[in-house]
Amino acid sequence: MAKLTRDKKIILEKLKETPSQKKFDLHYWADYIEIKCLFNTDNVFSKDDFLDCIKSNKDFSPKENLIDKDEEDYEEFNLNEKAYKNDKDERFADDCFKMIKSRITLFEEHYPFTISKNNRAIFKKKTFTWKNRCYIFLLLSSSLKYLRRHQSIFTSSFEIFSLNVLKALLPPKAEAHIFGSSNTILKKRRYKGHVWLKLNQLKNDLNEEHIKAKKEDFPPTDSGDSGFDFVAWVPNGDKQSHLMVFTGQAACTSEWYDKKYTSSPSALISLLPLSVPPINLVFIPFSVRIADGSWHRAHDIGQCVLLDRQRLLYHFDNSKSYYLSLPCDKIILELLKLKESAYN
Repeated sequence: MAKLTRDKKIILEKLKETPSQKKFDLHYWADYIEIKCLFNTDNVFSKDDFLDCIKSNKDFSPKENLIDKDEEDYEEFNLNEKAYKNDKDERFADDCFKMIKSRITLFEEHYPFTISKNNRAIFKKKTFTWKNRCYIFLLLSSSLKYLRRHQSIFTSSFEIFSLNVLKALLPPKAEAHIFGSSNTILKKRRYKGHVWLKLNQLKNDLNEEHIKAKKEDFPPTDSGDSGFDFVAWVPNGDKQSHLMVFTGQAACTSEWYDKKYTSSPSALISLLPLSVPPINLVFIPFSVRIADGSWHRAHDIGQCVLLDRQRLLYHFDNSKSYYLSLPCDKIILELLKLKESAYN
């Protein structure tokens, strides 16, 4: 308990820092509001609380160039600038809470918060169902900087969570596996050892004839994933090639959009020539949506099947026992038990 209490204090200390992302990327800021509410002993986080966070964070305020301002005009400029900044922050806070309100509809029974009638405060539900905790898991996986020593458990849990979603997307006879070696909680592995041996195993699984990569192309101790976390295929009852193949990446950082390149069809084909290009999937715990539910910055998605928070929960909907088996849930339950003021 003492260790978890320290963890909670660390989380609360880190929560004094507002997100580093631009205001344009509202979904990161909506996540921040939800986490602030989650760890507030009053179970509520208001628009005024949010504005206080913005004002107290020095890095948030834009740096203005005052070099060309006349000295006698400076005081008037400063007052006008302050009024403009306050108004701008108010509009930004309104947009963030509109995003929160839209999530109630978007996530339905998974959403662990409610919002006041005037849309100025978010409330944590009194009790959480397993689906609420599933949402909280994805929320915290999107905000790893607050978790410190639990980060590896959450990233490994998210990878296994994504594997379950991948299996849900495929027909019953399909094969889906984690290809990388960094997962700390995975018990059974199909692909083991040096990356070249794993690529040869994959070649055999896909009934392909040869591998382009050479063993000497990789460092002797390389047991990595060659750029993709998942591989999957649909067998056809024979030993012939030309299978339906899938590759994928699970990403818990805001640079997730780069992951689609590392698991792209060309990336795998450069190592293992396939008869048919694979379908590329990217799994992220973020809710990359604007208030109406459509994509935010759709051009960043590129040529991949993106599974964000909403899509993940949609496909994971009836996997209660699978979720409860993830070690992250025990951590979430313990953290939620602790009560401490978010403003100490």
